[in-house]
Amino acid sequence: MKSFTTLLGLIISAGALYSQNTYSLKFSQVTNKMVTDTLMITYQDGNTMNQLTRTTAGKAVYKTMKLKSTPATSYLMYADNSYRMIPDVQVKDYTVTVIGKEKCNGYNCTKISVQTFLNGNISYLWMTDEIAEAKNLPDLSIVDLKLERINEALKKQSATGGFPVRIAYKVPDYMTYEFVKILPVTTTADLFDLSRYTNAKPAAEGK
Repeated sequence: MKSFTTLLGLIISAGALYSQNTYSLKFSQVTNKMVTDTLMITYQDGNTMNQLTRTTAGKAVYKTMKLKSTPATSYLMYADNSYRMIPDVQVKDYTVTVIGKEKCNGYNCTKISVQTFLNGNISYLWMTDEIAEAKNLPDLSIVDLKLERINEALKKQSATGGFPVRIAYKVPDYMTYEFVKILPVTTTADLFDLSRYTNAKPAAEGK
């Protein structure tokens, strides 16, 4: 009986340390028709971590965290586990325009344009409802795009939404994020606990 109680305690402890309601997503960034970066996204209960890694160097060049509890703030993360708070100044209601139907990366999609700021910042997305796992993360943030706001705008137009398998930007030529895969994963339960990170002071305060 004692051994069973000890085993049960270990199982409960393991559950407290790790969370299984988590998904890992992978996109390839394509610039000038070449894969230049890998975007890895970790999603857990409305919280999102985006990490862009340079393919050639294998070094993270950009890492941000968005928390469900503070939707008006983004957190720029650093390698030393520190962060800076960045206000999210996107418009509350995205301007979404349906362009048409297209096949993209093997999926039937609705092609749309999305404006997230008052002064431009238009991106193009190919949205599909054919990825079952994606339905488990409706409030995912991909880079700076909030999936929930996009789908809310499409719903008002009685258009098919879902999940983007391609995101394109004109900078000035097309740069795209191409969907690769989505998998359920197990990760530490405190990954999105802000208290485990250090709030970095602005450079002026550090002097």
